[in-house]
Amino acid sequence: MSLTGTFAVVSLTTMVLLAVAITWLFASTLESQAQLDGENLAEAYVAQGVQSKIDTEAISFWRDPSSVSPAVLNSLDSIARINSVQVLDSLSLYSNEGTPLWTSAGAPLDAPIADRARIDQALDRLAPVSDVVRTDDGNVLEVTVPVVYGDRLA
Repeated sequence: MSLTGTFAVVSLTTMVLLAVAITWLFASTLESQAQLDGENLAEAYVAQGVQSKIDTEAISFWRDPSSVSPAVLNSLDSIARINSVQVLDSLSLYSNEGTPLWTSAGAPLDAPIADRARIDQALDRLAPVSDVVRTDDGNVLEVTVPVVYGDRLA
């Protein structure tokens, strides 16, 4: 092989490897940013939706959802209905122990099973924690957001 041919092969190989590295870097960065955006959106839903509907007057919801007025539960349903751009697949509320209390998917027993490790991590950090879960329908971002009132957990 001539010097020109060798140079062409080495240059082409280097460019291909560089393109693969850059593509992987961009994909990784975009995935991380999308996951962070999902966490921020879920946190906004909790702060603006859930915590504004289940305020300190209705905090007993977290012990016994039937103890609050039906208006509070209906207002939670409105959060899910307002989701007109279908950003959320569903919204579920759990006790600190992982017991489903309410879900936009129907009855509390219809809620997805809570991920205990993610709940514990969110409670420890007092911040949203998320995982990308692979399903038959593609990837789903599951976000756990702790509900905090002032300086205490719900």
